[in-house]
Amino acid sequence: MFSEIEQFNKRTSSLRGSSGSCVKSALYHVEMAKKLACLDPEMSIFRLITAEEEAATAIILMLKEHGYDGSKRLSKNNHLHKQCLHTYICSVWDAIKGDLHLMIPEMPEMRWTEVDGQHAIKLMFKINIDGQSFVAEPSSPMNFQVSNNEEPHDFSGEIFSFLEEKGFSDTVKHLKENANLRNKLLYSDGNKIPNSLSDTSNGKYDKLARYLLSKTNALIAMYYMTAPYKKANKAHFLQQSLDGYLKVLDHVKGRKL
Repeated sequence: MFSEIEQFNKRTSSLRGSSGSCVKSALYHVEMAKKLACLDPEMSIFRLITAEEEAATAIILMLKEHGYDGSKRLSKNNHLHKQCLHTYICSVWDAIKGDLHLMIPEMPEMRWTEVDGQHAIKLMFKINIDGQSFVAEPSSPMNFQVSNNEEPHDFSGEIFSFLEEKGFSDTVKHLKENANLRNKLLYSDGNKIPNSLSDTSNGKYDKLARYLLSKTNALIAMYYMTAPYKKANKAHFLQQSLDGYLKVLDHVKGRKL
């Protein structure tokens, strides 16, 4: 279960700045979670929750380091800002993958490369035009824009539709509860001690651990697709997504979109 995310351990030497330190911290928490899995499953999950938050913090700090518009409104100390990030990314991907598939039938391939001496991930798109196959490689993986009638698409509404399809009728409540997961794991509710994961044979630990690992893995992969690329060349899709995310956070805090 831990093997996929461990690929990043070999590529931490070129990480830079505060955001790079957060990636290293996330991977350390994953390493400790693996060691605690059998000994103390609740603390193992706590470590994985923290790993996700550190990976999300890395994204937030990277956006600030690169000077993306609106990034100053994000707080690395706000659990909601960090815990909502992966869900929002999933909702954006869910919104664009259908149209992307029409243009590019095969999923883009992620490959490791180096950019200015830093480990980075690039995207390779296989395109078929008039029976001929081509490979397209954006200079920066996130440097494209999704438009609606030539205007940049606002992704802020996607997260609500995405979660409703998953069965969460009250999106705001779900996002806030998700941000409070660690408290449910570690603190008594007044009736019992929180040892619901102590029986690892029932599959609860594995299911939750795999879910959290997949989120952290996705966030760190996104970091390697953005942070190493030149700060002067801001990725259009990243800015477009950030604009929508800020609206989502406003909505969760009680302001309308």
